[in-house]
Amino acid sequence: MTDNLKEKAQAVRRALLDKNLMDVQLGAPAAEYLDEGLLTVARAFADGAEEQLSRRAIVAVATDQSLGVVVIYTKRAYSKADQRIIQNGIDSSIPIIFRSLDLGPQGPGAGLSMLLPRPALRNERITCGSSISIANDRGAGTLGALVRDTDNLYGLSCGHVVAGCGYMQIGMPILAPGVQDVVPGWPDPRVIGYFARALPLIPGDPRTIGAQTNLDAALFQITHEDQVSSWQGNAYDTPTDIHDLTEDDEGLLEIEKVGRSTGHTAGTIRSQFDQAIEIEFRVTCFPEHGQIKKFEAMIYTDQLWLASSCGVPFAAPGDSGALVVTRPVGDQPRRTVGLVIAGTKDHSALILPIRPVLDALRVRLVADHGA
Repeated sequence: MTDNLKEKAQAVRRALLDKNLMDVQLGAPAAEYLDEGLLTVARAFADGAEEQLSRRAIVAVATDQSLGVVVIYTKRAYSKADQRIIQNGIDSSIPIIFRSLDLGPQGPGAGLSMLLPRPALRNERITCGSSISIANDRGAGTLGALVRDTDNLYGLSCGHVVAGCGYMQIGMPILAPGVQDVVPGWPDPRVIGYFARALPLIPGDPRTIGAQTNLDAALFQITHEDQVSSWQGNAYDTPTDIHDLTEDDEGLLEIEKVGRSTGHTAGTIRSQFDQAIEIEFRVTCFPEHGQIKKFEAMIYTDQLWLASSCGVPFAAPGDSGALVVTRPVGDQPRRTVGLVIAGTKDHSALILPIRPVLDALRVRLVADHGA
């Protein structure tokens, strides 16, 4: 079932690419490697609904194993009239549904407008899941986890939250709560660390530069270890075991996270994207006195998964960097899944798996710290 559904999605993607209805060909299988019967059905669908399909930007083709369907993700939803025409052209041998994936620009503090949960302190320590920011930037993101290498303790978050997408100078102070969240009655801001290093974000066509190196993650070195806790808010301690996502998790794996904006929320892994996803970053930072750096670029990232919840937001602006973990079921403990690196306008989230991030940064997750 799993392999056959993936083959159907590949056939649909190939058919859409051949009609110039998609523009990301990285990793797309050539027609000669696909099942001829499936490709014929997919091409008939693309031909019959070409006019309607062309009215919306198609972002990705994926699957939902729990529903047994191919999912076509578009930036905006189709009109009901277009949906009827499209649905009439869908052959039952390749079941297709449509979902929107409207990301919008990503940046620290982009779209911060919702009412926030009060920041959680544990034993007077800043917890993971808390608001953080670069000290001279009026923004906010989320401290995802504490991690260690052989020598030091670090905070882990997104590169667009604490590294200015690569433009920040090493040694820049990191505040908690973030500057955006410094208000009367809330915890006073404190410097909890200094920016240390980030993974590269390289703009450009993924067919030219690839996309696997674009991991939106960064570290800042914790200066006072007695000021931070590895707990995620007051909900649970950071799990150090890792759950590597597979196709079987689509639509079934229950997850949770603690973030700056939406607090402790639960959801489900919806889809794995087999192709690079385009994310627009808009970041302004001030790495030195009198110096302004702007990073405005489209970044293609692969290995991403989509997470959402039913009826309530799973994530919102300001939750970038939050650590996503599995929910405990029976005697199965929590395991770490990944980082929230981008949010959609319907409050779903793109998840970057944690293992390649930890491997690239050469660090390990920390638990039982300041509990």
